[in-house]
Amino acid sequence: FAQCPSAPTHVSRNHEYLKGYEFQLQENTDAVKQVKESVDANTAAVKSVVEDVNRLKLQMVSLQKENASLLEMCLEHKEGEITPDETLKILSKVMSVNVEELRHSVATVHRLGQKGKNNQPRQIIIQFGMRVVRDQVWRMSKNAKICKDLNVRFKEDFCKEDRETRQHPCISSLAVLLPSCQAAPSPTSFYQYIHYPSSEHVQTISVWLL
Repeated sequence: FAQCPSAPTHVSRNHEYLKGYEFQLQENTDAVKQVKESVDANTAAVKSVVEDVNRLKLQMVSLQKENASLLEMCLEHKEGEITPDETLKILSKVMSVNVEELRHSVATVHRLGQKGKNNQPRQIIIQFGMRVVRDQVWRMSKNAKICKDLNVRFKEDFCKEDRETRQHPCISSLAVLLPSCQAAPSPTSFYQYIHYPSSEHVQTISVWLL
């Protein structure tokens, strides 16, 4: 120091610089820690969102399958008709229930397209809240007097999963399989048939004819 009178001043300045660097380093460390905590929180939030999206997708698929419980009805159009009310009246007579009892089971009713000049009946699409109700209407309409009197015809409107399953090669063999088994002379005839309501995989069910 005796040979360099300014040395103590430089050392003191270096100490100040080091203190400044140390302070800045601590600030950077704290900032990095905060960023890490923020990233962790965002990662958890993203994971939660992904889980919610996946759950909603499953719910959507389930709702699509359930709400795809559609029937098409061919009915002559009447001037000034209120299509949902007319449809509910017919459905109530098909099922022999009160209109109000049936109203909560029918989600939407509307005619397809616009009224044409040829007066051809436009299809009515009926969307049921539950598939079981649709199946009951479909089954009971085959022998319903109201359908014969009004010349009303129902047609199944399958959801995408059902249409794809119906095209499965095993389904085509069903028409050949059942008649031969039902006509079998054996008192206990064993056969199999295909079960495919809104399922992702075709199921083979074993049945005994007694």
